[in-house]
Amino acid sequence: MLEGLWSVEVMSPKGGISAGVFVFQPRRVFGDFFEGGRILGGDRNYVYAGDYTVENYSVTGDVEVIHYADDTHPSFGPDRNFRIKLSGKLDQHVDREVLQFSAQRVDDPDRQWSLRLIRRVQPS
Repeated sequence: MLEGLWSVEVMSPKGGISAGVFVFQPRRVFGDFFEGGRILGGDRNYVYAGDYTVENYSVTGDVEVIHYADDTHPSFGPDRNFRIKLSGKLDQHVDREVLQFSAQRVDDPDRQWSLRLIRRVQPS
């Protein structure tokens, strides 16, 4: 369902802040009703690693964000490591090549972002 390489545009309530990639690697797939697996990715300042599930067309994820280069981004805060929760809804009748997710820091729920994902590579 989500397997593949996705570009990710991260937008704060004040405007765009970052772009990177996610790779969704499913571990368990049961048709369109359930999928679970790993999310790996990064951008020029951070790497991302975590887990996701899709159940009844709802996507949730728990992702660790690790800073590795240059300055931390003000929208993310000064911490070099933190966790975010992802959430989104899939429409079974809509193109799944472009998705909208929301994200928020686990330890600071006031830090929220919207994510636009575009599938760039789908495994054959």
